[in-house]
Amino acid sequence: MILAATAAMSTALPAAAQEGQVIQLGDASLTCPQIVEGAARLAETLGGAPGGGVFGSEQAIGAATGLAMQGALMSGAGRAIPGMGMLGNAMGAVARRDRERREAERLVAQQRWYYLNGLYTGRDCDRQLAEAATSSTAPEAAATPSGQ
Repeated sequence: MILAATAAMSTALPAAAQEGQVIQLGDASLTCPQIVEGAARLAETLGGAPGGGVFGSEQAIGAATGLAMQGALMSGAGRAIPGMGMLGNAMGAVARRDRERREAERLVAQQRWYYLNGLYTGRDCDRQLAEAATSSTAPEAAATPSGQ
């Protein structure tokens, strides 16, 4: 049962990594504020702590499997638990795929951040946002009497 669940997880992980794309549908209609917001979210994602921790790493799983196998062999239970090494190898493979998936997601996020920066520059968003800020404060300045 554990091997079946491990196999199901390992086939689902590559599909999840392929969902992220650098250029997405609707990018052509993004406004300058939306570009800024998207780049800020990506920057936050890239600066966050990596997930998984120590217990999900390949090294930790390999060490735990090795210790479990050694204990089982010394107690004679190794013959009673067939496939123990295969389970450890499968769990190590899942951890490896998870690490590769996280690396792929980080790379896509980084490339999308650069892409959004290019859109921002290409659309001259600095000028557009400055003009929008100036035009939104201009009516307030006109409404204030100059004698006060």
